[in-house]
Order: sequence, then C-alpha cells, then structure tokens
Amino acid sequence: MQKFIRLDMNGHWKGTEHQSSVQGRADECYCFDVGQDECTCDANDFFEEGISCYVMTDQAQALESLRNYWYEIASNTVADYKNMQITIFEGERLESDGSDAEDMAICNKTIVEIPAYDIFLKIYEAYEQLNCEEINEEKYEEILNGLEL
Repeated sequence: MQKFIRLDMNGHWKGTEHQSSVQGRADECYCFDVGQDECTCDANDFFEEGISCYVMTDQAQALESLRNYWYEIASNTVADYKNMQITIFEGERLESDGSDAEDMAICNKTIVEIPAYDIFLKIYEAYEQLNCEEINEEKYEEILNGLEL
C-alpha cells in the first residue's frame, strides 16, 4: 500500500467510498458540440475509475503537483483554500491516470484530513520566492518537505 494526497472541499471526502468525478462534473450535463442535441446528463459518465490524487513517495513533488493543478489548471487563489482540506489516505494505485494526468487510487484507509489554507499559504509564499529567484529549486523542495502534514 502507498500514501496519497489530494484536496477536497470541506466535508466532501467519503473515505473508502470516495470516487472522483471528471473535472468536477458529476452533477452536470455536458453537450459535445455547441448547438447539437448530443448531451449527456448521466452522472455515471462523469466519474473516474477511482480517486484522483498524487502519490506521496516524495512530499515536495506531491505538494508541487497539487499546487500546479489547483493554481495553474483550476485557477484557485489562496483564499479558495479556506473551504478546502488536504486529505491523505492509504490505498492502492490504479494503472490508469486521471482525466488531468493525475494518479488514480482506491482508498483503504483515511490517514488525516487537515485544513488546507495555512499549508497552501506557505506553499504559495515559497513558490513566489522561487519564481522571483529569491530561492532555488532545492530550497523550494526543502520548504515543501518541511511542511508538517
């Protein structure tokens, strides 16, 4: 078994019963072409094979992957993390990747659910220092590995 990390809205984590939706669309209809009648509203069409997450073999890499996804792709701001939690769980990695190339796993046991805001504030501060060349990549990874999860 391996450890995995992910972000969830507070109260949305379902432990061993959790299943991720494709790009958060489980409760939406999706039309394939604008102006076409080819739409699907079947929630089952929007679920991943398992749980979207990042393996925790390297804490810095896992946290950077979370930052990259939620900041660069999902366009979150630091304030968005006030209603989110970091979820760390133990489970089995699936062979397939998620719809956004993240790891996929099945949860066997929840290890911890912790508020995301303070941790992501530290991640963003360190990332800004890296971007402004105030610190190097090695120092950035050291900061991420030093965060207590």
